[in-house]
Amino acid sequence: MQPRDNPYIAGSGADAEAIFSIYSSCFDSPLKLESVRKMLGGENNFAFLGSCNEAGSPGAFIFCRVMGSESELLWLGVMPSIRRRGSAFALMVAAIKEACDRGAQAMLLEVAESNEPALALYKKLGFLPVGKRHRYYRTVSGEKVDARIMRLPLEVG
Repeated sequence: MQPRDNPYIAGSGADAEAIFSIYSSCFDSPLKLESVRKMLGGENNFAFLGSCNEAGSPGAFIFCRVMGSESELLWLGVMPSIRRRGSAFALMVAAIKEACDRGAQAMLLEVAESNEPALALYKKLGFLPVGKRHRYYRTVSGEKVDARIMRLPLEVG
């Protein structure tokens, strides 16, 4: 069993299944379990799980990749029942450290402009807006929402 609040690096097998399950609860876009397994096996990819319940099942994950001098946040998901308790912040801190350890000099992400909690988190961590993708995301109701592209310079060390 993993520590309740401490993020831990994801491996394969059960960790891929946990990521898939959390993703399915957080996002409307389809994803296949085999895709998660394949991505976890990618040399440049890494993921963390965290916010484990008493049984050791994680309730949150972050998935990133490092390409050259940049890291990209691909997904950050927290089960709806445990949001607003610091899980995303803890995962972001772990991912930023891992990206630095892998030599990344910046982390990039994109986020829907309507996702105010995520925007507040990224601002708190020091991310700055660097661009926009117009009408990039589609909401459940079918509305198109702009994506904000954000960047955080990293200190390698």
